[in-house]
Amino acid sequence: MNTRRDDFMVLPFRMGDLVDVLLVQSEAGSEWRLPSGPCRKGLPQHESAAWEARRQAGVSGQIYKRPLRPSNQERRVNIFPLLVQVETAATMGSRTTARWFSLQDAAQMVDKDASDALDAFARRIGWRAP
Repeated sequence: MNTRRDDFMVLPFRMGDLVDVLLVQSEAGSEWRLPSGPCRKGLPQHESAAWEARRQAGVSGQIYKRPLRPSNQERRVNIFPLLVQVETAATMGSRTTARWFSLQDAAQMVDKDASDALDAFARRIGWRAP
């Protein structure tokens, strides 16, 4: 992903007995990734991240205003966790497929930046792999 300074990723998650992360896939056979995009004009980054989660994955909920800051992140992409509270089957004009994965599985399926973000998120919430 080529990123600009105002690009971001959103980390949709849900918590129960386990922590699950929602990843998206642009087309069949492509890599799974966190929803991402550029900042929408007139919106703060965290609100743009929430908008992209609705558009790409059909979810909404409580967006964190402070981004994750993985210490070894090579690119400066802000990553905003989103506690998913509402899921819909429809996305807003996006041709993505969304699917839930365990936090541990998701970290192994995404690129290094997203994997580092998932590790930082796991530390933030005090999660340990089973």
